[in-house]
Order: sequence, then C-alpha cells, then structure tokens
Amino acid sequence: TFEPEVMYFIEVGMLFVVGLCMLLALKGFDRVLKNRMRVTAEEDKSKVYVGIYCVRLSLLALPMLLGTYFYYALLVNWGLYYALASLVASLFCLPSVEGVDAEMTIDN
Repeated sequence: TFEPEVMYFIEVGMLFVVGLCMLLALKGFDRVLKNRMRVTAEEDKSKVYVGIYCVRLSLLALPMLLGTYFYYALLVNWGLYYALASLVASLFCLPSVEGVDAEMTIDN
C-alpha cells in the first residue's frame, strides 16, 4: 500500500518511539521520582507518586497502541512486536507494597 521508503521511515520512527518511551518509563521514572520526592512535602508525596506513575504507564501505553494500530493499518508484524515489547516492559512496572514504601521514603 505504501512505498518501501515510506514504510522504512515509519518502521524506523516507530523503533525510536518505542525505545525512547521504554527508556523514559523504566529509567527516567527513577530519576524523576528521586528528585521530586526529595522536595515534596510529606502529605503530598502520594499524589506526586500517583501522578508520576500515571505518566510512566502512559509512556508504555503509547507504543502498545501505536504498534497495534500499525499492525492493523499496514498489516505488518513488527507493529505487534513493538506492542508486545511494551506490554512486557509494563509488567516490570507493577509496584509491590515494599517497593512503593521504599520509593516514597527516598531521602538521598
């Protein structure tokens, strides 16, 4: 349906979007959380944590939705591979009680 050059740019662009979203969601979350928890008042920490966590999950939902869209729109398998990679990465983001407690009490 598309020219091969256009398909190449879509595929490479999607690769960079998925990579950047995963990097920001997995590694960037820790940096932002540590910096924000240090300067946030004790009573506002839970609101800040939920807000940052929603952004984190949104960053992982974007490649899932885009990958599924490109799979059905262009009928290429790589769209589902990107969606699956984001789904697996989102499983690493599920918080445990101990993990949330540790992240909420970051002091240094």
